[in-house]
Amino acid sequence: MEGKPMSIQKSVFTQVLQILKYTAINLGLPFLNGVMLGFGEIFAHAFIHSLGWAPGHTRIYSIQRQQYIQA
Repeated sequence: MEGKPMSIQKSVFTQVLQILKYTAINLGLPFLNGVMLGFGEIFAHAFIHSLGWAPGHTRIYSIQRQQYIQA
């Protein structure tokens, strides 16, 4: 750092900072998007099932509970 001019030091620092920013955005946003999609799907399934609009093949109960309900 002693022999380099200040402008080169700043440009290297800003380049490293930009790379870290872009990496955080490109890795962080898809992860958050996936989390939000997952929660949305869980909420949608619960909401549709509570309205009784779920298709007949959708089973959220365990086999034991289903046998108890049928008995």
